[in-house]
Amino acid sequence: MKKIIKFSEVVLTALLMVGPIVPQVIPTVEVRADSEGQQPIDASRLQAIANEFKSMSIRKSFYSDFSNENNANLLDDMNDDEDPVPGIDKFLGQGYFLFDYDFFKKYMSQELPDSDSDYLKNNEVSIGLQIYNSNGERIKTMKDFQNLGVGSYTMNISIFYLDGETMDNVSGSTGLRLNILDGETTSANFSYKSKITVTDGTPISSIDDPKKYVDPKLTDTGSDGNNRTIYVSYFNNIYDKPEFYRKALYARLKRPNFSKLFMNINPELFDNNGNPLPTDDFEHLEGDTFKTGTYYRLMPLDFGDSDKDAKDTEGYKLFSNKMNSMSSDSGSSTDKDNLNLKINGKSLDDSIKNYSFDLPIVNTIYVVQEIDVVPNKPVDDGISGIVTTHKDAKYYALYNDDNNKVSHRSLMANSSWKTDKIRTINGVKQYRVSSHEWVNASDVDFISNGEITESMTIQNLDTPKEISLAKNHKVYALQNSKKEVSKVRALSGGTNWKVDKIGTDMHGGVYYGVSTDEFVKADDGVNVVK
Repeated sequence: MKKIIKFSEVVLTALLMVGPIVPQVIPTVEVRADSEGQQPIDASRLQAIANEFKSMSIRKSFYSDFSNENNANLLDDMNDDEDPVPGIDKFLGQGYFLFDYDFFKKYMSQELPDSDSDYLKNNEVSIGLQIYNSNGERIKTMKDFQNLGVGSYTMNISIFYLDGETMDNVSGSTGLRLNILDGETTSANFSYKSKITVTDGTPISSIDDPKKYVDPKLTDTGSDGNNRTIYVSYFNNIYDKPEFYRKALYARLKRPNFSKLFMNINPELFDNNGNPLPTDDFEHLEGDTFKTGTYYRLMPLDFGDSDKDAKDTEGYKLFSNKMNSMSSDSGSSTDKDNLNLKINGKSLDDSIKNYSFDLPIVNTIYVVQEIDVVPNKPVDDGISGIVTTHKDAKYYALYNDDNNKVSHRSLMANSSWKTDKIRTINGVKQYRVSSHEWVNASDVDFISNGEITESMTIQNLDTPKEISLAKNHKVYALQNSKKEVSKVRALSGGTNWKVDKIGTDMHGGVYYGVSTDEFVKADDGVNVVK
C-alpha cells in the first residue's frame, strides 16, 4: 500500500478586526513515495530527468488555467503548523509553485522520453517552479503569479518527492524561459509516421500502439511559436480488428465518415447524394502476421473523449475548431478558424487529396499509414568483382551484417575493394567488401570480374618535401611502385628524408618516394616536416 503524504486542505484562519473568523482552504496537492516494500525513489534518476526540461511557451488565453489555484500551489501556503510535512521548512520562503506532473506536461513545450514521463507519473512527484520577472525579482505570491502578463520570464525547475516520509527535491534546469505569448496559434504542423517498416512474420497486433508506431505530434510553427510542442491527448480508437489494404484509398474508405472538405476535394468518390461510390473488392491482408509487400491502414486517433481534461487544452480546441471548418456547409479548410494546418509539412488540401488525413467526426482524427513489409532476412547473392568508391565525399560508411552503421571504420574516396556478395535490405542494395562489412551500392561503381591493380599512381612534386621518421619504430619498410616490399633495404627510425614524389594505391593509401623507386608508407611515426 502506498505511503502518502498529502498537503491536504490546510486550513488557515485569519482573525479579523470586524466579523467572524473565516477559514481559507488551500487546494490539495499530493506527493507520494514508493509503495512499501518497493525500491525507494531514485534521486539520481530524478536529477537526470530534471535536467531534461527546457524553456516553455504558453498562449495567454491558456495561462489562466495553468496558474489557477486548482492546478498550481504556492509551497509556502501548504505549510500546516499543527501537522507540518517533515522537511518542508527548508523550502519555505523560496517561492516554489508546485504542479502535479500529469497536469504540468500538458503545458510543456516538449515531450520527455516515455520511460522518464512514466517514471514521474507513477511516482506522483511534483514539479516546482521558481519564476523571476524581467528585473530579476522572484515572484512570491499566487496573485502575482496569476497576474503575469504577455512577456518573457525566467524560471528554475525542480522535482519534489518524498524520501521516506521527508519532503525533498532535486534542482534541475535553471535560467529557462517562460514565455507568455499574445494572440492565438495561427500556424501548426501535425506530424505522424506516415510510413513504417516491419519484417515478414511480424504479428499484426504488435503495431497497435499509436504512441510508438504512429507517434502523432502537433507543433506551433508560427513566428512566435518557436516550434513548441502543443499537447494533445491521443488514443487509438480501434473498434474492431485492424485491416490492412493494398491501396491507401481502400484503407480510407474502410470507415464511411468524411468531412465536407474531404468530399469537396475528392468528388469523384461520391454520388450526387454524398454517398461513396461502389469500388472494386478491397484487397487486404489475411491472417495474423505480416507478409512481404506494401499495405495501408486507417488509424482513428481520439483527441478528446478519452481524457476528461483534454477539452481544456490548446490542442483539443485547435483540432475542434478545424473540424468545424472542415465540416461546415462550405467545407472550407479555414472557414471557422484561422489556423493554417499542415500535415507532415504538406498542405491540408494535399493531405486530404492523397487520403492521408481527415477530421470527419467529433474528437477523432483519421490518418492513413503505409506499412512496408520486408523479408525477415536480407537476401544476398554471390558475385565477383571490384567496387570503387565515389569522389564526392572523403569517406563512405560501412554497415555490418545487421545493417547497423560501423562506427570505427569507413572507406576512403576513390578506393577500390574486392566484393563477393550483393544483398538488398530495406530496399537498399549493398556490396560486401569484407567478411562482415557492406557498402551501399549508391556510394560505389561496380566492375564485374574486375581485378585490383596493386601498383601505385605516382605524382612527381614540383617542390620536394621532407619527412621525419619517429624513433618509436627501429626501421620503416620500403616498397617499390608495384607495392613489393624490399627484403634488403629499409629506413631507420630517427632519420629525415627528402621526398620528390607521392604514390597512391587503389585503397587510398599514401606513400612517400625517397629514391628512384622506393617508397615509405604514410603511417604511424611518418611525419611531414616541411
